[in-house]
Amino acid sequence: MQPIKTVSSAYNNVTIWKTADGFDFEVAGGTHATWSRSRILTGYIWDALTAAILLQPGPENKRILVLGFGGGTVVRQILHFLPSANVTAVEIDPMMLEIASTYMATDTLHAKLVLGDGYAFAANSPPVFDVVLDDIFIGLQTGVTRPSPLFEDAIQQTIKCLKPRGLFIANMITGQSTHNAVQRSKRSFRETFETTHQIRPAKGFNLGFLGGEIHSAAHLKNFTAKLRNAADRRDWNNIKIRSF
Repeated sequence: MQPIKTVSSAYNNVTIWKTADGFDFEVAGGTHATWSRSRILTGYIWDALTAAILLQPGPENKRILVLGFGGGTVVRQILHFLPSANVTAVEIDPMMLEIASTYMATDTLHAKLVLGDGYAFAANSPPVFDVVLDDIFIGLQTGVTRPSPLFEDAIQQTIKCLKPRGLFIANMITGQSTHNAVQRSKRSFRETFETTHQIRPAKGFNLGFLGGEIHSAAHLKNFTAKLRNAADRRDWNNIKIRSF
């Protein structure tokens, strides 16, 4: 890997790395987004978030709202598995949209990109989405964090745009510094949804919280044929799901 340059905005400090067959965006020592020409998956949280969307019952032409586009990693994965999906992605940082277009070929993605505050967009949208994915983080020199806690009031505001029986997914960073907030978010999910699960990727410290009905984990095997890379298939088979 080779660092190309570092760019900064009010929301993110990003070092761009050139890899063997793509690029990584790094924030505070961790990978913020990644793009590889040879792989669809990453082994990390984006795989689990994409898998969570595939577990939502219903047709493949889902309406999906992604809050926090970043480098487009999860949107690229979604559209690989569900090419007929209608994806809207909201990103507050214009710098992220610019470098994602330059280094991660996001202009080729068939998604609607909106520059703005994702939470405000969700709160003011009608209930038209089958899935809402909350992947909003700020990445500064001090680390990667949520702009605000994901507790019950925030969840209620965000899921206003979900259809009945829709699925809400949130990316959560686990660890000692976030333990209390993650546990409270978990309680908030239980208070909001009748059915709750967590999904964990093959590697890394992040996991996804799911609120809403989903297929069993075995449903993911239906998508294995879309993965030609052996490492992708291995990481896909190592995604773990359990109720909480």
